[in-house]
Amino acid sequence: MFTDLPPIPCAVETDAVTGAQMMIREDEIVSVIYKDGSVYCQHRDGTKFHTSADGSEIRVEKRNFASHIIKIGQKDVLKAAGPFTRAQDGIVLETYLPDGSKS
Repeated sequence: MFTDLPPIPCAVETDAVTGAQMMIREDEIVSVIYKDGSVYCQHRDGTKFHTSADGSEIRVEKRNFASHIIKIGQKDVLKAAGPFTRAQDGIVLETYLPDGSKS
C-alpha cells in the first residue's frame, strides 16, 4: 500500500527573458524547466541531472564521481554496440570516469 508524503514547501519563479521556470524546494532541491522542455535539477549533495527536451537523454553528474549518460530509445544500438556500450531494450548507459575516460 502506498501513502502520500507530506508536501514540501517550494518557491516557483519564471524568468521573464528566457521563459525558464525555476523551482526551489525547502529541502534544497533546485529544478529549472527551460522553454524548450529540457530540465536541470540539482540536489543538496551537488548531484546534477540534465534531461533533454524530448526525454531521450539524461545526464547524471557529481563532482569526483563517474558521470553517466542514459540514452533512451536507441533502436539501432545493438547493431553498432562497441565495447563501451551497454544496451538493454534500447537504453544505453555510458559512464565517464572523473579523469575523463569512458568506461
